[in-house]
Amino acid sequence: MTTRRHILMGMLAAAGATSLGACGSDEPAAETPTPTPTPEPEPPSPTPTHTPTPTPEPEPTPEAVLRAPLTWLPVDDEASILGPAVALKVPNLRQETPQTAGFAEADMWFCQPNGDSYTRLVPVFHSRHPESVGPIRSLRPVDVPLLSPLHLVLGNTGAAGWVMNYVKAHEETLERMTYLEWRDSGAYTVDRSRVYRANGKNQFDRAIMAHPAKMALLAERMTAAPPSDYLPFVEDASLASTATGSTASHIAIPYGRNHDMSYEYDAASGTYARSQPWGPHTVEGGTQLTAENVLVIRAKWWMDKIWEGGGAADPVVDIIDAEGPFAYFHGGRVVTGTWRKGAITENFTFTLDDGAPLQVAPGRTWVELPHVDAKITTR
Repeated sequence: MTTRRHILMGMLAAAGATSLGACGSDEPAAETPTPTPTPEPEPPSPTPTHTPTPTPEPEPTPEAVLRAPLTWLPVDDEASILGPAVALKVPNLRQETPQTAGFAEADMWFCQPNGDSYTRLVPVFHSRHPESVGPIRSLRPVDVPLLSPLHLVLGNTGAAGWVMNYVKAHEETLERMTYLEWRDSGAYTVDRSRVYRANGKNQFDRAIMAHPAKMALLAERMTAAPPSDYLPFVEDASLASTATGSTASHIAIPYGRNHDMSYEYDAASGTYARSQPWGPHTVEGGTQLTAENVLVIRAKWWMDKIWEGGGAADPVVDIIDAEGPFAYFHGGRVVTGTWRKGAITENFTFTLDDGAPLQVAPGRTWVELPHVDAKITTR
């Protein structure tokens, strides 16, 4: 089949032949140069795409842990640590025991001299308020410098005249609720089963019961929570000073003639079980008292008058502008050092023998106040 291309090529050949014959020339026809093809440009190298470094997600801020100021243990209910602490004066003669079950619910306890061979106790309630605690007895002069840093409510049944004057002189730091002044307020009741007769009269010294929750509500001046630095707590027990202390699973603390307070450490529970000269320290119902910490503050004390106008044979414990030795027990171990205390409202400070500040593990604490010359024994 003849194509258009074949026809066009034939016409061009015939025209060429005619032209050459007419001119009679032997020179070849000039060739049309073939153009050099322009090279195709190479495609540009692809620009590398920058992959941005991802911005790290910020770590979530941990929620603040609510802690009870007198134990540094976590608490779930903020309302439980908003009110004032309540301290109560509780007797500790054998015939006045056992204390009520509520006594065991304190955040901390103080044991102080009451004569030359006896003791009186001060449980302090803040994160927990039992319905009833007793029996309640009278004040001692050491209560003023010992408890004033806490700005708390202080339940009692009175005191010797000079002691009461001393307490009243410092009521800006202690809200005193004495039984005879507050008995109709709901702060106190009488447990008739504990009333007994002696010398032909009914005796109430074992029968007065205090109600800490009601006392906290009745407070008129001490309405804020106590400071968190009465003891130098750390958040984790592993940081306590006793981590490098000496082994001490048994503690004996003398208060006079054959009147030792003692503790046995139980590794399973991590607590010290308390005993008194006549046996385990138990409350009504048979529960033995235990605590995670034992702090022994040895100080000078004596029986003397210190108030103008008279005095009584109440022990004076010298902890104002003073210093002395201490021992701190936790986790079956002990460390020692020097305590110091300035004015009545100032806290104790505790410095270890190596110069480091004391660090106390979270938990409930027994604070013992034996004489500076008392021979504390451990094993």
